[in-house]
Amino acid sequence: MKPEEIIEGKFYRTRCGYKLEVYRTDRLGKLPVHAGVFFDERWNIVSLTIEGKFRTESEIIHNCDIMSIWTDPPVVDWIILPKWTKAIAMDGDGDWYGFTIIPEKMSLTEIWNDPNDDYIFNIPPEYAPKYDGSWEESLVIRPE
Repeated sequence: MKPEEIIEGKFYRTRCGYKLEVYRTDRLGKLPVHAGVFFDERWNIVSLTIEGKFRTESEIIHNCDIMSIWTDPPVVDWIILPKWTKAIAMDGDGDWYGFTIIPEKMSLTEIWNDPNDDYIFNIPPEYAPKYDGSWEESLVIRPE
């Protein structure tokens, strides 16, 4: 990320999907960004470069690198959906669909695909979750 996009008090998504909160951006040294990353059921303190990288060597990729602004996952009202709905997801156009299995992400076409061609149904906008995040992070699996 660009240094001006990393702001104290904001939440971000790490490379592996963890929630990260930036505490400070003005510390001295090669790792001036101090943040908390939530994993293993607790907040863990990390230090990052001004670009949000966990390591100072630019070619090294790490799970705690900042990738994007955090968006809370969609909240699904499972009561209004058929009991056989296993998962729901939004496509790149913002349309929501229900699936009988957990679908696969098809990045090239920005859709979720059911590889078994099982039943897929459209969820009308008035019943779809309120969500302003990326289609790629919209998949919600029904809790058991």
